[in-house]
Amino acid sequence: AQTRRLYYGIDNGALCFWPLTRAAAAASKFVGVHKGPVTAIATPRKEDGELGRAGLLVSGSVDSTIKVWDYQGKVILDPAVCVQTL
Repeated sequence: AQTRRLYYGIDNGALCFWPLTRAAAAASKFVGVHKGPVTAIATPRKEDGELGRAGLLVSGSVDSTIKVWDYQGKVILDPAVCVQTL
């Protein structure tokens, strides 16, 4: 079964998601923060290559950075870690 989530970025730079479940009112989860508003979010699928197979999330910001997030703790054991900033 595939886990479904709604990802969103906020003007203060925060990157978050809501798990889309049938359970009543799932809480929003914090992933990490950019120095500026989030302008793009990519969720690679397993068939998209290494990023997708690792379950990573990619986000971009007006601070001119792209960040790769391990929000599930698959690469690094502590969830919601910025793996790389480009």
